[in-house]
Amino acid sequence: MKRLVSVATVLLATAAVSAAVPGVRPAAGAVDATSTLPARTSHTVTLVTGDVVTVRGSGPGCPLVSVRPASQGRTLWRECGRDGHVRVIPTDAAALVRRVLDPALFDVTALIRNGYDDARAAYTPLIVQYAGSADARTARFGAGRCRR
Repeated sequence: MKRLVSVATVLLATAAVSAAVPGVRPAAGAVDATSTLPARTSHTVTLVTGDVVTVRGSGPGCPLVSVRPASQGRTLWRECGRDGHVRVIPTDAAALVRRVLDPALFDVTALIRNGYDDARAAYTPLIVQYAGSADARTARFGAGRCRR
């Protein structure tokens, strides 16, 4: 079953995912960070917002990308940067990226390279920080991992 984390839950917290954070390591089978996505390979990533992104390697340069929004009528911004990284950001969360949400949550290429595509990982690790006491939030949203 795919995990769906509500945008409201994600927006309540400052979240970050990074292979450089102590205790957070790339998943087993992660692709070398210096490699490009091989041609004729396909990876699907479910973002923390529930949007599903499929990336097909097409050799050097930007891969082919298709997006299935988490909800009907939702719009998503996507780009392939000079670094060849595909980034997909829901427009309703865009204003929070960098200020509240770590941009790495929407860097599809980095998620794939670190082994967090749907085929190799059951969840995306999140570091959540709360202002004030987390007790009420833990009780309300539950503790543990969000599953796909």
